Amino acid sequence: MKKILFIMLVCCFPLISIAQTSLNGFYIGLEEMCSTDSAGLKECYTDPGHPERKWYHLTQMTIHGDSIFWDQSPISVYKKDTLHSASDGAFFYYKGAFNRNKDLLTINFTEISCDYCATEVITQSDGAEVEVKRTRQLVATVTNKGILINGYLFTKRKPKRFQ
Repeated sequence: MKKILFIMLVCCFPLISIAQTSLNGFYIGLEEMCSTDSAGLKECYTDPGHPERKWYHLTQMTIHGDSIFWDQSPISVYKKDTLHSASDGAFFYYKGAFNRNKDLLTINFTEISCDYCATEVITQSDGAEVEVKRTRQLVATVTNKGILINGYLFTKRKPKRFQ
């Protein structure tokens, strides 16, 4: 009986391991550069000099175990032309963790840094000012094509290496 139980555990262990790590990897996707105001209206970033261009954050997402890293760079797109911005739209860097329930992921992020970003600051009772770190919670769906977040598909890729 002990041998049978041992064999069952040994046989099932690789399946458990595969299920837990199947999302590991590097993903690329887009996120619109929009915000929602207090009235619930969606406002998207536009460049007055080029109003035909649509702005996104090109997002590189790395998953390892239950940890997730999210790096965003601003780009603008018009038809098949993509421009990478040096400063418009900010460069966000987040880290976090996710919980998986079948094909649904609940992702909790905390900003670790941001270049060209406005910073929210609160004044404490002693007069000291403290930066408020941005946090985000996203719900994603795992599909056979990748991970769907806010209507945008993040596809698994091999990370590019600099030589």
